[in-house]
Amino acid sequence: MTRNSLFVIALLLGLARAATCAEDPGPDTVQTAKSFKTRISRTVGANYLLFLPKDYRTSGKKTWPLIFFLHGAGERGTNVWKVSVHGPPRLVKQQPDFPFIVLSPQCPAGQRWDNETLIALLDDVMKKHRVDKRRVYLTGLSMGGYGTWSLGLAYPERFAAIAPICGGGDRIATLLTDPKKAAALKSLGVWAFHGKKDPVVNLEESERMIAALRRFGCKEVELTVYPEANTIPGLKPTATPSSTTGSCNTSADRGAGIPACATSAQSSASRPDRARVSPAATASRRLADRFPAARRRGGLGRCRCR
Repeated sequence: MTRNSLFVIALLLGLARAATCAEDPGPDTVQTAKSFKTRISRTVGANYLLFLPKDYRTSGKKTWPLIFFLHGAGERGTNVWKVSVHGPPRLVKQQPDFPFIVLSPQCPAGQRWDNETLIALLDDVMKKHRVDKRRVYLTGLSMGGYGTWSLGLAYPERFAAIAPICGGGDRIATLLTDPKKAAALKSLGVWAFHGKKDPVVNLEESERMIAALRRFGCKEVELTVYPEANTIPGLKPTATPSSTTGSCNTSADRGAGIPACATSAQSSASRPDRARVSPAATASRRLADRFPAARRRGGLGRCRCR
């Protein structure tokens, strides 16, 4: 055994002994306790696409549910119209009567989604438009799936439900959740989607996040896996999930490949035709059907899904 190995073992034993020490440690003779404080300010901004329902301007004081969509890495840049390649911003081009406000920001080239920027954008849009605060839904795919996990876990009180698609996240975020937000996180509706054959983001990324939330005590948590899909946006309309973990029935709506438990109470005849729209584009709407409204909670004013 080398000297370096002995040093590592001794260090680990020392750390383990310190961790089990009952009393708080006091000052020693070789280190000096100091503190640091400074002020950091930053300006944030984003380009985005905004869709307003057809009847928004003639609906008086009516408030509308909002879908917050985060795109993948391929749509980063300065041409904001690239955002409409996938998901809800693509869906509304085909269905202009879509009954949701859709907010779709663009991430700058070479960057990743930033929670501070995203929550500031959401605040600004909600201030300027008639948004139903009880029905704000967050979704995103690939890099946007990671962004959905990050933003949703950081601000669970802001969303009725989230739908990360082909993403992953930081599992320790559940362990280190602000105690003031613990109840909000436990009541957050979560429905994740993933293609089993995704070559970029492994299925285990979603599985780990779902497992972490369940260990934390979250109840409304589901994961739908598509066995033949590389990425959800390219999934054929006839494909169906191999499994949906949770309390949901695993039978599927053949038109969109989304579990039947997420469909609304309205008859299939009255639903818009979604046969040509991929699950990435319809997941948010079905999520809203699965978690349709919210109840105010005491203290945080949390919106809890019914």
